[in-house]
Amino acid sequence: MVDLLILATPLALIHSVGGVGAVIGTGLVTLFHSSILSLAKGFLDPLKNDDYSGDMGINVAPKPNPYPNP
Repeated sequence: MVDLLILATPLALIHSVGGVGAVIGTGLVTLFHSSILSLAKGFLDPLKNDDYSGDMGINVAPKPNPYPNP
């Protein structure tokens, strides 16, 4: 659904703001939606208990180093 919005944004903006404005507006819409998606993923796993959230969240229990310094 977001992909459809991103594809339709330049077509909707081109008549009101012109070509350059449509490109900048599409970039802003893409940035906004990617930020909302990252925030939503952070809310799904705030303590990094699963692997799907990547580097997001609060690292309350770091994994021990399997190769400690001698």
